[in-house]
Amino acid sequence: MNAVIRCLFCLICVYLCNGMIQYCGGNIAVKINEITVCVSTLLGISGVAGLYVLQLFFTIHG
Repeated sequence: MNAVIRCLFCLICVYLCNGMIQYCGGNIAVKINEITVCVSTLLGISGVAGLYVLQLFFTIHG
């Protein structure tokens, strides 16, 4: 039950962060898929932050 709650909370955080970034004019968005769900469930908020750091890195260097 704890994993389900953590998963839902982190996915809501990803959704809200994507919306806030797009509202502020940014072009970085983490897509919600199986890998995002696994990372956010296992690592929590730090995993969500890591996903955004990786997305920023690959956007700049990609």
